[in-house]
Amino acid sequence: MSNISFDYDDTLDLGQGLPDEAMVSRFKAHMSAGDKVYVVTSRMWTSDGEDQIDEFLDEHGLIAEDVVFTNMCLKVDTLYRLGCSIHYDDNPEELIVLEDYGITGIDAIYGKPFDKRTRWR
Repeated sequence: MSNISFDYDDTLDLGQGLPDEAMVSRFKAHMSAGDKVYVVTSRMWTSDGEDQIDEFLDEHGLIAEDVVFTNMCLKVDTLYRLGCSIHYDDNPEELIVLEDYGITGIDAIYGKPFDKRTRWR
């Protein structure tokens, strides 16, 4: 069992509630494997934002251990505190710092590990 995290905007939700089916499928696979799965977003916390994410998760049958808002800060400290070993994200700025903390960053756009040496996907 591992702790895994997913970004929300442009990773799970492509916009206006449209799911990224590949990322939703990976989320479900981690759930089925018994992993603790978190949603970690750099959004500012609002009750409406929390409701939006909760509704999306419910609609797509996704059960998150927790939804964490980093309030516009990079996610790495939160991911480290949660003990995440893998994080899925579309943002290279988020992905590039993860390796230094022992966290594997998965590029949500290409579905493969992010290569920080080249900074290219």
